[in-house]
Amino acid sequence: MQASIDDWVAFVKSFTLPKYDKGELWKRTTVPFIIINLEKAKETKKKKGSKDGSIQVEYQPSLAECQTFMTQALAKICKSTNDVLTFENDLMTFLELDTKPAFPIGEDFTWVADGLDAIQRMISENIVDPERLL
Repeated sequence: MQASIDDWVAFVKSFTLPKYDKGELWKRTTVPFIIINLEKAKETKKKKGSKDGSIQVEYQPSLAECQTFMTQALAKICKSTNDVLTFENDLMTFLELDTKPAFPIGEDFTWVADGLDAIQRMISENIVDPERLL
């Protein structure tokens, strides 16, 4: 479980720039995590939300949607871990025990909370330029 969280955080980190002045050192991937295509908006009679007639740039998916996608991966790790159930009920059916996760875990668990914090920090630090572009 912790290895899965650590792997996901390391994967996301590999697309970010290390801060050498703070002692951070890791190899940045040469494959882009996202590719942004800018296209001229189609001309319409009424430009939505534009009072001065300028063309607007719409970022899709939105930064919030990207952040949600990144953090939902940790929720899926929790769900898959909780789907692994104990064997007591199968081994001793006569006891009629409740089926429960072998290793119950949620977003408040330290490993998950630390992973979410790390992902959130990386997103916050690395959306500055895309937001400036918008």
